[in-house]
Amino acid sequence: MTERISKPALKPDKFKKTLCYVLRECENARHIGMPGLFSILYLSDFGYYGAHEEQLTGMAYKAVENMPVPQGFGEITNQMVKENMIGRATRWPGRSMVQFGALVKTMPEKKEKNIIDDAIGFVKDNDLGYVRDIIKNDMPVLATKNGQTIDYELVFYRGAGRKTGARGCGRQPLNNFLHASSEPL
Repeated sequence: MTERISKPALKPDKFKKTLCYVLRECENARHIGMPGLFSILYLSDFGYYGAHEEQLTGMAYKAVENMPVPQGFGEITNQMVKENMIGRATRWPGRSMVQFGALVKTMPEKKEKNIIDDAIGFVKDNDLGYVRDIIKNDMPVLATKNGQTIDYELVFYRGAGRKTGARGCGRQPLNNFLHASSEPL
């Protein structure tokens, strides 16, 4: 049996391709800003790890005010802008914010695409407050102190400590990313 590698080891090309795919799929969803984008990336990475016991992009996430924030995101996106993989806009009608758009088309492998698409669908179909409530009560985030790196292995403890009642309410349920075993391995 192969040992799982839970320590984040960034795969820059995989992260760039994943980000371009997510941005393309979300290009008409103006309500998805940076918190929504970070949520999609987190749910994709941790969902993939829970389903396949290997890292998708290898991105490290820190818990910042009970939300996962990808480390090095600014440096990678700056590099992607220089490489003409993504574009950046800093102003939208009525608000000032950074928004990215993919300039290249990428397609993840099938086993990656299913999990990424579930994460995209969940964030696109729900308001950000609901998404934040689900994520801040997800075991990997819940068990991590503010400012600390979130441990990928904690996906295997999902369900142990999650507050009940957050699911349902007529909103899209979580699919693959929260269905890892709730029992420790």
